[in-house]
Amino acid sequence: VQKEKMQEPLSLMQTAYKRIVHGEEPILGSSTVCLASMEPSGNLTVANLGDSGLVVVRDGRVVFQSEMKTWQFNTPYQLTGPPKGFPKGFAIGDQPESSAMGKVQVEPGDVVVLGSDGLWDNLFPQQIADIVSAANAEGKTSCEIADILKQVAFATSLDRDVTSPIQVEAQQHGKLYKGGKPDDITVVVARVVSKPVAGGDAAAVRG
Repeated sequence: VQKEKMQEPLSLMQTAYKRIVHGEEPILGSSTVCLASMEPSGNLTVANLGDSGLVVVRDGRVVFQSEMKTWQFNTPYQLTGPPKGFPKGFAIGDQPESSAMGKVQVEPGDVVVLGSDGLWDNLFPQQIADIVSAANAEGKTSCEIADILKQVAFATSLDRDVTSPIQVEAQQHGKLYKGGKPDDITVVVARVVSKPVAGGDAAAVRG
């Protein structure tokens, strides 16, 4: 893959998955994937496979949300490492090409939040925007914002009385579910700036 294409999320995903499929040692398991890259012009490109996702928060509002890819309720698309014994180079399950693609023009001051399903199942997008805005007003760093989102999502996941996104989605599919959903919670937060900042301004936390 040419260097300029490697900066495009889908190409990155395809290259990484190809290395897994053709690797000498099998990497067992499966995973959803959400990748994003930004051009110097501010054009942010997203490739999302499964129920992880990304939002862009601007002035207290969600101005962009990536599309999720699921087969049915609570059954996301995933990349799968071929089990031991499968022919080398043999791909199984969902493929990178099935990713939902998206583009958005970001601006300095925007906050980009990426998260696994443990974030989106427990917090609505506008809740995330409100938390980001409040944290920004207090001068919190990207790392601190990511940690706050993780903590709130974790607390919600244990609350059986809260109305959560996973509960609303379950009801839309005719299923009974109440409260939050305990799950792995990974959050990445990055702030868009007009010029590079020493050390960057992005952070990731996992709970």
